Amino acid sequence: MYKLKTLDVWDTLLRRKCHPDFIKLTAARHLQLRFSAHLADGFGDHWAIFRERCQIEGELARAASKAGTDDEYTLHHVLEHLVQRVVTAPGVDAARLADELAAAELALEKANTFPDPQCREVIGQYPAERILFLSDFYMPAGMLNALLQHHGLDDIAADGISSCDIRLNKRSGQLFRHVHEAFAVAPEHHVHIGDNRHSDVTIPGAIGITSVHYLPEQPHAERELRESLFADRATLFGHLERIIAEGRDDALDGRHGYARAAFLLGTQVAPLWVGFCLSVAEQCVAEGSTACSSSPAKANSSSRSSSASSPTERSPACPCPPTAFSKSAAWPPSARPCAR
Repeated sequence: MYKLKTLDVWDTLLRRKCHPDFIKLTAARHLQLRFSAHLADGFGDHWAIFRERCQIEGELARAASKAGTDDEYTLHHVLEHLVQRVVTAPGVDAARLADELAAAELALEKANTFPDPQCREVIGQYPAERILFLSDFYMPAGMLNALLQHHGLDDIAADGISSCDIRLNKRSGQLFRHVHEAFAVAPEHHVHIGDNRHSDVTIPGAIGITSVHYLPEQPHAERELRESLFADRATLFGHLERIIAEGRDDALDGRHGYARAAFLLGTQVAPLWVGFCLSVAEQCVAEGSTACSSSPAKANSSSRSSSASSPTERSPACPCPPTAFSKSAAWPPSARPCAR
């Protein structure tokens, strides 16, 4: 039995239903809709806000490296810088708004992640006295704990370390060395499990840790497919067409003539209709309307009074999350993913 077992979080314990940067893009859309009338020049589009966030992450990473630590930064620090650069509304408390945005981003992660279906079986093959998660990530350990608890995985790893908390990461090997010192564990008594060949296998193996490369074929292939849908609209719509086609033939049984033609037309325009409905929800958020959750009379009253309210006093009343998949979304091929 090992004295210590550490587990990677992303694509080991948890998997996303989307590209990781889609979470950031949706958070940028949230910010754009919330402050649509109070954005700095050049930031009227959520892709521009997204790219600025990537720029800030790079700047903070380089600053951390110059300061003598690994290239780490926290989500709150990134969002606070982003608010200061993008939002021009008077009286905005950047730190407080960053807290709100971080909470919204955690909610997005909860809604767009799920437990890896095979991780328990593999993890159970390596018994240890103590189990921790180790993640190279910009969310602090407390937020990762909340995410694991939300998915019922806190029984596997009830505690752990996020690289942003101590500004040391797995990629450099410094996080592993920190763990050995903090918990008085020798490398040969430590087993680590994760999906990244460099950070989870090569680096810990070079230190003397037993490293287990966890890369199940089917979940990994599904991840690559999901992530391929992010940067290319043609790939996305081709994927939607394949999903529709899978159930179309069975649904067409018994339909003839105009009924059949109408059904086929419906399958073709359904994505556009979804985009239209989402654009209505987004407009609801942008105008500060409570139409999605209140009576029409109350919604009209809120809409009339919203223009007199400070943007910082509004709360997104519409329960529908903002999304990049709408008629108003830009999809420039130059929008390359961030480093993380």
